[in-house]
Amino acid sequence: MKKCPGKLFLKRVQEEGYDGVETALPLTPEEQKPILDGLRKYGLKLIGVHWDTGTSDFGAHARSLNYGCGLMLDAKAVLITSHTGKDHFSFEQNTQLL
Repeated sequence: MKKCPGKLFLKRVQEEGYDGVETALPLTPEEQKPILDGLRKYGLKLIGVHWDTGTSDFGAHARSLNYGCGLMLDAKAVLITSHTGKDHFSFEQNTQLL
């Protein structure tokens, strides 16, 4: 198993007295595991971040947003920062995303 450079970061975060980190999670469980293990090991909370999906297709954006926020919920994020809507979607579409 490859070492996770993020574990050193998480250790330093804990040593500096912080309660947690705000970050996005990788999409696969294998890539998430070292991060989530490190958060547990050092007693840190997660503020999850869902960035823009990079697509102008409303349906694809909505599915990606749902999946990404689901990852954060599964990881027990205490808060989620979400870049939810897009300016080129209609008011009704953006409202539906919320």
